[in-house]
Amino acid sequence: MQFDLTGRTAFVTGATSGLGCHFAKILAASGAAVALAGRRIDRLEDVKREIESAGGRAAAIGIDVTDAAQIAPALDRAEAALGPIDILVNNAGLSVFGLAADISAADFDKVIATNLRAPFLLATEVARRLVAAKREGRIINIASIGSFRVLPGTTAY
Repeated sequence: MQFDLTGRTAFVTGATSGLGCHFAKILAASGAAVALAGRRIDRLEDVKREIESAGGRAAAIGIDVTDAAQIAPALDRAEAALGPIDILVNNAGLSVFGLAADISAADFDKVIATNLRAPFLLATEVARRLVAAKREGRIINIASIGSFRVLPGTTAY
C-alpha cells in the first residue's frame, strides 16, 4: 500500500535508529518532509543524508524529549526548515532492565519521562499548533509489544 504524503511535514522522535529511522524513511519515500528528532545529532545527520540522497527532504533536529523546555523550540526549528508539522510520530522510548526491587527511582523516572510524559507533551504542543492553524493532522503514538505480553526484567517499561 502506498500513500502520497506530498506537502505534509512529519516530526519523528527517536529517528536516530531502529523503528524511528525506518518510519522516517518510509514517510520521506511517501513524499513527506521529515524532521528527524533525537539526541544524537551525528546519527540524525546520517539519516538526513540517506533521505536526501533518495530525493527526500529532511532536517536534523536535536532534542531531549524528556526536557519539556526543548519541545516548542524543536518544533519551531522543524517548522522553519520544512513547514508546518501535520504528522507527529511519537517513537522515542527506552527501558531499564532489572527486577522491580533493583530499579532506582531515578531509572523509573527516566523511563516514564521518555515513554509517557514526552509523548503527551509533544502531542499536546503539536495539537495546539494544528488547532490554531485550523489544520488537520495525525498524531501517532508507538507502543510496545509489552502491551500484549509480559517482558521479564522490564518492570519500569
